[in-house]
Amino acid sequence: MKKDSEREAWHIAGRPVSSIDWEYYRQEVPILEVLALFDPEIDPTARPTKVKCVAPWHNDEHPSMSIFKRRNICKCWACGLSGDPISIIQKIRGVGYLEAVEELYKAGYTDGVEFEEDTRRAHAPEKPYIPKKLLKEIGLKESPYASVVIRKATGEKNGQTEYQKERWELGAFEASELLIGCLQAYQTHLAGLAKQMAEEFPALTQADVAAIEQAAKAKSKYVDAVIANIADYELEIEDYVSGGPQTEMEERSHGQET
Repeated sequence: MKKDSEREAWHIAGRPVSSIDWEYYRQEVPILEVLALFDPEIDPTARPTKVKCVAPWHNDEHPSMSIFKRRNICKCWACGLSGDPISIIQKIRGVGYLEAVEELYKAGYTDGVEFEEDTRRAHAPEKPYIPKKLLKEIGLKESPYASVVIRKATGEKNGQTEYQKERWELGAFEASELLIGCLQAYQTHLAGLAKQMAEEFPALTQADVAAIEQAAKAKSKYVDAVIANIADYELEIEDYVSGGPQTEMEERSHGQET
């Protein structure tokens, strides 16, 4: 087997791996627990140091497999197969060595894998500021972004990578869509405000109507700026969840390739 420095890049759950502790997966991941993943009849908490059970990789009407807990291996006396957690998954799934480790990792046995440094941003993008007065004017009690936060799922056995665990409690794009929709509707209201006021209040002079129209246009221009801030925020979110924007050198290299 090649040393880590000589091998091609490994990836587990879509992330580049810097090192794998193979002995952790061979010796420290309980083989009884691994077998229980494939056969619910197997009790992963069984106390005897030697356990008899059916082999989950072939038809086995009678328990023909022995599990040696102290050595963390098993042996099927019917087909002759024996092995540790990695080789057993290879047999059951028909996969290679690395794929077997990936399955164990996704099952929650994560201590044996170290990933390369995550180059994504350390913090979530800052939510755009929407004045409370403007929120009330467009019919919202509070900003939809109030509950938009990055959080990490606590479960370790949900088959998700750390990258996948980061998600929005309330979709940031959904919040942006709601805000922009409300703001654009408000702009439509502003566009017809002067005419509406003139019809409802005939006593208004042309100068009054013109002042209302001018104020409405200024307000609409301000709303344009708010919408632009929200659009910029969406781009920042896109960069954040995709691993961050390309560096200038990466963009130049990509341009040369194409």
